[in-house]
Amino acid sequence: MIYNSNYDGFLGENSLIKNVEGDNSTKIFANTRVFNTYLGHKSTIGDFSTVRESKLGEKTSIQRYCDIWRLELGRYSCIGRVSTIQATKIGAFCALSWNLKIGGDDHDYKMLTTHPFWHDVAWGISDDVVLSQKYHEKEYCEPCEIGNDVWIGAGVSICRNVKIGDGCVIGAGAVITKDIEPYSIVVGVPGKVIKRRFSDNVIERLLKAKWWNLPINTIRENLSLFRDQHLSEENLILLEEICSINNIQNI
Repeated sequence: MIYNSNYDGFLGENSLIKNVEGDNSTKIFANTRVFNTYLGHKSTIGDFSTVRESKLGEKTSIQRYCDIWRLELGRYSCIGRVSTIQATKIGAFCALSWNLKIGGDDHDYKMLTTHPFWHDVAWGISDDVVLSQKYHEKEYCEPCEIGNDVWIGAGVSICRNVKIGDGCVIGAGAVITKDIEPYSIVVGVPGKVIKRRFSDNVIERLLKAKWWNLPINTIRENLSLFRDQHLSEENLILLEEICSINNIQNI
């Protein structure tokens, strides 16, 4: 069922959308709820998911049984099934596995109670609607930020307001409570950096090149660079040249 939407894509059985925008290449599968959301070209949302107040980039994928709120998802990034993500910005070419918990509510343990009844009118105890709305917005004024080319394994939890740099790898089951530097490999509870993917010099050059901003056709034409198992100096130099030319062309 469609309400007040400019949506031309596939809509599965028993799905409900309201204030949704997406072209005829997009797909929303069965038993899904999507509200106040923009779907980029060839983006998809899986069965039994709920997506609200979000923006999905080109060819992005949210799999089934996900609960998504205020997500900005960069192009060609994917989110695995049974994941809950709130107030989060995710870059391009990110591979996120299943059963993730990102950006959830905090509860202040220093107060008399950790229960939200004192500010959330939904519990029927406080009737201060203004306070309820202001507190809700304050909780999410600083979204989680996950960079580009990030891989997150299954069952990872990332606390609210955490920033994860470009190129990171987060091992399955890790709990991330603080910011992570680019190209770090993180495992454990709480998450601990065990090493970095490349040398400092290579990381600096990759962060400067920003290959994830290249046009898809340029990436397609240079797939051999991405298939280099050990990122040779020769291919890194070539990648830098390609990125440099592209940046000039886009000025």
